[in-house]
Amino acid sequence: MTLLLPNIGIAGNWNGTLTTKIQADNRISNETSYSSEMWGTYEYRGANNNWRIGYNFLLRGSDLESKTDDITDVGIGYENGYKTYQAFIEKTFTTIDTTVKAGRFQRSDNIGFYLLDGAEIRYQTENKAFAFNIYGGKPSRLDHLKSEKADLLYGADVIFHQTPRWEGANWFPLSLDVFDVRFGFQQFNNTTDIGLLIDADPNMELYDQTRLSFGVNTEGRILNWLSDKFEIRLLGTYRLDKNFFENMLFEAQLDVNKELRLRYSYEIYDPNRTSYPTFRERFYNYTNFGHQALSRARFDYRLFDALTVSLGGLHSNREFGGTGNGVNAAIKIKPWPGNTLTFASDFLELGDESIYTLGFKFKQSITSKLSLELEAIIRKEDKLLYEDNNVLGGEIKCNYMLKNNLVLSLDANYIRNSNFGDEHLGRFQVTYYFDNFKPKGQ
Repeated sequence: MTLLLPNIGIAGNWNGTLTTKIQADNRISNETSYSSEMWGTYEYRGANNNWRIGYNFLLRGSDLESKTDDITDVGIGYENGYKTYQAFIEKTFTTIDTTVKAGRFQRSDNIGFYLLDGAEIRYQTENKAFAFNIYGGKPSRLDHLKSEKADLLYGADVIFHQTPRWEGANWFPLSLDVFDVRFGFQQFNNTTDIGLLIDADPNMELYDQTRLSFGVNTEGRILNWLSDKFEIRLLGTYRLDKNFFENMLFEAQLDVNKELRLRYSYEIYDPNRTSYPTFRERFYNYTNFGHQALSRARFDYRLFDALTVSLGGLHSNREFGGTGNGVNAAIKIKPWPGNTLTFASDFLELGDESIYTLGFKFKQSITSKLSLELEAIIRKEDKLLYEDNNVLGGEIKCNYMLKNNLVLSLDANYIRNSNFGDEHLGRFQVTYYFDNFKPKGQ
């Protein structure tokens, strides 16, 4: 690629990775399916860092495509063959503090993570105190997560970032170290909300979606008190076409001292994606279809360097399934460097449903090149969908650095259910890192 772009500067730097994965999995279909994937990433930067080129590809082969035909049409499933994940070129104009990107590239914002075939223009002052971003194109996804369908998406964001280092006063005993404010506008044209998989209808009426987003983040200290630091965040998205808050998140964290941390969060949201969860998400996810609100409070107390205890509670209010409460507790032990033991328990009661969970996790850096992670879960579920179900699950992860640029990974888990079929996944992955980094002056 660099040979095709002589004006960018042959003396630039490039780097990338090549990952090969083989997997056996029965989460998607009722029988074991096999797949193999190759992910490639490439990035080139000009000698003066004013140019950047990115290219990512996916090569997939499996017997999953025929088994997911019924859901691929609505945005979920596996598709075999060669896919271009990213292909973009980016140019920075330092004299006007502006960067222009065009092609297919990743974006993450209030609607989640997606790909955009289009362009993005970003202006940011040298001190990063102000930034303005405008973008537009056609959104898409290439993995097996549901996403909104649209012919056109465009929007703009404004960001103010301040570091006032304000020490407060007697009438306002707070110091403010960081203060960020963000506002955004986003428009979907010709989109369709396909809803749940069982109700999905790709021929349903199309409509537009208009969103306003906002965010506030602040960090500081409470003066004349035993406070090391506090952080407060407020994020939200308002749907103008439906006149309601699609999601909102309030988070507050206070380090009372070096040993005690308090956390609180309140979130309202309406899940609009279905995915195949990871092993951990399978057991620690309170998401339910339909609009819902979730309040959580928790404290972490470090008794000494090697032992931390946590205790928390939550309250859930769901559109479907009623309201409920829960508690969770955990003990984290670090008996020696590179080793972590975690014991956790959860109890959740939502309407006529209840969930009890006990978990154990072990992480160990055996050598500088070898790491091991083990996790075990015992769970008792009483749900309206499948009534009583006793669950026993285990997962093992192992990473080994064969060379400085070659890493081998093994990941396997098995979940035994008493009331329906068992679940299993096995994955072996090889990642190769390559680069041509050159320090300045070479």
